[in-house]
Amino acid sequence: MKREAIGGSKNGSKGAQRKVVVSADSATSRMYLSLLFKRMGFEVVQAPLGLRTVTESKRVMPSLVLLSFGMETDEGLATLKHLRNSIMLSSVPVIVVASGEEAHLQGECKRLGCRAYFIKPVSLDDLHRAVNEWVAYDTGRRRHIRASYKKTVILIHGGKRDRTRAVNLSEGGIYLKSEMLLPVGTPVTVALPPSNGQGCELPGAVIYAKDGEEEEEVVPGFAVQFKRLEPKTSFNLRHIIRTSFAKEIKTGSPQSPVSLDD
Repeated sequence: MKREAIGGSKNGSKGAQRKVVVSADSATSRMYLSLLFKRMGFEVVQAPLGLRTVTESKRVMPSLVLLSFGMETDEGLATLKHLRNSIMLSSVPVIVVASGEEAHLQGECKRLGCRAYFIKPVSLDDLHRAVNEWVAYDTGRRRHIRASYKKTVILIHGGKRDRTRAVNLSEGGIYLKSEMLLPVGTPVTVALPPSNGQGCELPGAVIYAKDGEEEEEVVPGFAVQFKRLEPKTSFNLRHIIRTSFAKEIKTGSPQSPVSLDD
């Protein structure tokens, strides 16, 4: 969707999980956007528009603030102004997602210092690119959005074909649940179940494994990074991920601030 970017520098905390304050004029919008940022690897703090957003931002010192508003343009602009006037928060990037296409609204947001302006519904890819542009990723950069993908896949390695359960999926790779861990560097192919009438075989290699002993909440298994995907395979993978993600955030709702359109 339409976007206007404003200059500035990246923001981020080295070695710590990135945090975002999601501020919107409705609980529904906060829910959608919060799930999206969690899939980007952020710790999310939600807040309604207004001074509560400023208070929460000062408390957690986020890498980014996302403001989303529809008819409540005055409150949205006031929130942006409070954020920009705060000495503590003056360097924190702010992205605005709003309903208004009026030039004066975009101009006012630019004048008040937002880093990017989108019109609802914002494209999933456009928002992801903006976040990557304005937030520094010193460690563990997540270049792709992960979708929950709890399906059985076929793992092909060493002449074997094993059925295993997937946990999540992105355009960059997949995490598989398994008690038997493969060594890092093991070449594999992951065959996804047919979607839209087409199967999808994804070549790659194991990049890390977790046994779950050190962290109780970690699912034992290993991650596969995809390599050298053909254009048609990449297209099919992208369709599978968008379908899975749509089921999570239910973008068919007219209240959704996010669109999965390419």
